[in-house]
Amino acid sequence: MVPAANDNGTGVVTLLALAHALSANPTSNVRVMLVSTGSEESFMEGMHAFSKRYFPTLPVERTFILALDTVGSPHLTAVRGEGMLKMYDYPAPALELVDSLAEELDIRLFPNVRLRNASDGLYALKGGYP
Repeated sequence: MVPAANDNGTGVVTLLALAHALSANPTSNVRVMLVSTGSEESFMEGMHAFSKRYFPTLPVERTFILALDTVGSPHLTAVRGEGMLKMYDYPAPALELVDSLAEELDIRLFPNVRLRNASDGLYALKGGYP
């Protein structure tokens, strides 16, 4: 496995595939933002900049943020919680949505993963977004 290809070239390719699928079958009454933040390994500067600019205008109760990272790994997971000093758990409804979609698509998720490092998803989680 090539580190940059997996982390996070695979996330970028997944994001591009989502853009292609959404352009072919646009959603109605749903705003979709596809964001490639970059810089996760340098203190999540890309997600920090995105959160400063957009979180004040994104309603928490109607926003779902999905961080795609290292999806080329042989074992996919829906991280249950993360944090370097304090563990922040992801909301149960968000995990249930991801778990049900994985089951529907016959995707096996590696169970019960919690990270002691941080991903871009931590900014959204600390901001109150599922």
